[in-house]
Amino acid sequence: MICCIFGGSEDCGFEGIIPEDAYVIAADGGYRHCLDLKIFPDLILGDFDSLEGGKPEGLSLPIISASRDKDDTDTMLAVKDGLSRGCTEFRLYGVMGGRLGHTAANIQTLCYILEQGAEGKLYGDSGSITLLGSGKHRIINDNYRYISLFSYSESVTLFAKGLKYSGNITLKEDFPLGVSNEFTENSAEIEVFQGKLLVICEKQ
Repeated sequence: MICCIFGGSEDCGFEGIIPEDAYVIAADGGYRHCLDLKIFPDLILGDFDSLEGGKPEGLSLPIISASRDKDDTDTMLAVKDGLSRGCTEFRLYGVMGGRLGHTAANIQTLCYILEQGAEGKLYGDSGSITLLGSGKHRIINDNYRYISLFSYSESVTLFAKGLKYSGNITLKEDFPLGVSNEFTENSAEIEVFQGKLLVICEKQ
C-alpha cells in the first residue's frame, strides 16, 4: 500500500498522480498543498505551527493534533501513522528545499522507513532523494542531469549499470566519490551488496 505525505515546504515536487487506493496524509503546512492541488487527504496531522490559521476547523476528515514539545517531526508522525496502516511505500512531497535542518531530518526519516522494511522517496521540484538497502533497484531517469551516490553507512558496496561511472563501486561515508554521476540510459540498475546507499537525483 502506498502512502503519500505532503509536508509544508514551498518546494512541493508533486508529479500530478495520486495512485488509486493510496493513503494520503497532510502533515501540518502540507494541507496547504492539498488545497492548492485539490487533493482530499485521508488524514491531517501535526502541531500546526506552519499552517496559516493554525489547526483546520469544521472539516469532516480526521485531524490529529500534536504537541509542539515532541520528539517526532510532523513528517515522522505521518510516516509512523502510515506504517501502522500497513503502508510499504512512502512518497513524500513538500519535504525538501526549505530549511536545511528539515531536509536533513527528512533524509533521516528515509532511514527509519528503510529500517522498518518499507521504501521511501522525497520529491522536490528540482529532483528526488531516496535511500536504498541491500538488493537490486531500478532508478528511472526522469530528465535528471545528475545522479549522486553517497554512503549512508560506514561504507557501501554496489554494482551500477546505466551510469557514466558504472561497475563495481565502493563508497565511504567520509569521501564524496559518488557525486555528480550521470545517466547514460533511460534508467539505472543498482545492486547494493552491503550498507545503505543515498541516491540524490537533480534536474539541474
